[in-house]
Amino acid sequence: MSHTSDMSESAHRFAVIGGDGRMIYLAERLAEEGFLVNLFGCGMDCLSRSEEKNGNREMHICTTWQKAMEDITALILPLPVTCDGHTVCCPRDPECIVTLEQVSEYMTHHPQVILFGGKLPEMLANNMRWRTVDYYESPLLQLRNAYVTAEAALMTAMELIDRTIRDTSFAVLGYGRIGKCLSRLLCAMGGTVTVCARREEPLLEAATEGCHPLLITEKDSMNGLHPLCRDHTVLFNTVPERILTRSFLLHLERDTLLIDLASSPFGACDGDVRDATAQNGLRYLRAPSLPGSYAPYNAGRMIAERVLDTLASEESTLDYFGKGGKNL
Repeated sequence: MSHTSDMSESAHRFAVIGGDGRMIYLAERLAEEGFLVNLFGCGMDCLSRSEEKNGNREMHICTTWQKAMEDITALILPLPVTCDGHTVCCPRDPECIVTLEQVSEYMTHHPQVILFGGKLPEMLANNMRWRTVDYYESPLLQLRNAYVTAEAALMTAMELIDRTIRDTSFAVLGYGRIGKCLSRLLCAMGGTVTVCARREEPLLEAATEGCHPLLITEKDSMNGLHPLCRDHTVLFNTVPERILTRSFLLHLERDTLLIDLASSPFGACDGDVRDATAQNGLRYLRAPSLPGSYAPYNAGRMIAERVLDTLASEESTLDYFGKGGKNL
């Protein structure tokens, strides 16, 4: 799908800052449309694949934050924008430091630039002085991202267990988008799946999908999760809360694999995980943002399409009312 004709008069120039492999494929998708893209904090090797494939001249690595921000119309930050609450996530180039304060100051002086980001922190999102778009608020993007996460989680588990999916009992904690996609994938491959949730309604839905329902409660030190301590080889947590208590972790069957897909603060604290690992051989893997490592091509291009759709929609609105709002 080409968006160039929709934005032919806008001549957008983008700065893509930080992030994992998704941001490289996002930038490549924008460059395919003929837009110029400056990259910073994405790794110095981020253009090698693109240049080998396309001889791409629209993507440029910048050595400074200031250079990347010259003459742009849109700034794109990663998903999530920040992992520590202070700086933009730059896992591919940790030496590149861009603070949220720097982004805020830049936007204050360049309010005409559109700021895109995934899970934008409050200091950037709730500011009436500039235009912000949290692309992760798109329900369609969230659904697509959930499927990629579920597929990646399944592949991760398959690499770490010594049996087939059909011969394995799984538990999925949480039945939101990711929990639903993951449970359906596991059931489709013949796995035995227990779904844990706090409300009866999602558990009824899970039961219709062929899963065993288990209600998460707060009635005891294990939140009602006692049945998971035995005969469950792999546990997937999707709930971003400390629902995996110390008592629960210490009672898990030996060598249980626990894959934590939740974002911060995750499902368990580090100290409890260490103790359970020492006592019962718990194998704990914290795996947020799996799409960025498992399928960055798909995940990055999904974000790019969201950005392009947003810009095309704004251009259409301007065309309808008149450039610069002159016909309002």
